[in-house]
Amino acid sequence: MMKIFFQVLFILMSNFSFAQVHWMTIGEALEAQKKVPKKIFISFTESNCDTCLKMENQTFENPIIAKIISENFYPVKFFTDSKEKVNFHGRIFEWKDSLKSTLHPFAKYMNISKVPALIFLDEQSSPITSLMGALSAKDVEPYFSMITSQNYKNIKTRQQWDDYQRKFRSKIKD
Repeated sequence: MMKIFFQVLFILMSNFSFAQVHWMTIGEALEAQKKVPKKIFISFTESNCDTCLKMENQTFENPIIAKIISENFYPVKFFTDSKEKVNFHGRIFEWKDSLKSTLHPFAKYMNISKVPALIFLDEQSSPITSLMGALSAKDVEPYFSMITSQNYKNIKTRQQWDDYQRKFRSKIKD
């Protein structure tokens, strides 16, 4: 009986040992950032985007990527087709039914033209970089590493980025 108890306990503990991304709204992230400064990571998605869902399940739930996100960022999932009212540092972005675009005005403000898309903001909510399209965990890992290590401040040219990528050693196994 004790053996079964420990086996069940081990299975439960192993499920909880993996980092999971706990998504926030942009408002929650901005409030949290005021109390404890951290970078913000925004994943722009759409409610009926299969590619976005696949990326969320395979990329952001990768244990290594999920751990990096959870420890270093306030993660925000923003639906570009939502009717959510967004207050971004005093600027209000509201969905208006009269708009011909299917993109939320906040997404447009952040220069998002399609999903999936990712935006990294520094501790003052200034943009660091953005990534467009479906990306694997291995694709995004160098970006997360560069941003969490502050190396993005030293990379100014394409050549410097290429050098960084060449030297980068992934922790994600194929």
